[in-house]
Amino acid sequence: MVTNAIKFTPEGSIELGYVLKKENEPPYLEFFVKDTGKGFPETQKELIFERFRQGSESQNREYEGSGMGLSICKSYVEMLGGKIWAESEEGRGSVFYFTIPYNPV
Repeated sequence: MVTNAIKFTPEGSIELGYVLKKENEPPYLEFFVKDTGKGFPETQKELIFERFRQGSESQNREYEGSGMGLSICKSYVEMLGGKIWAESEEGRGSVFYFTIPYNPV
């Protein structure tokens, strides 16, 4: 997700961080990657997490990649018992979130 934020944000900013959410049982960590890049339309919100799919699937897209990065992220997050999702506005940027259970040692 950080690599995508860098790739799709030629100007602007990228933030990353996490919050411990204890109000739910069990508690979980919610991570985020926020950028001010190009964003994507609402219609692609679920599509971008599918294998071999990308936000721009035209023959002359300007970014390289196999379309596997976010699907791999989704698989890892789900294997750890978490969830992944994104919010975006075209031309204004995106925020990607994922959660994992918080199991203190």
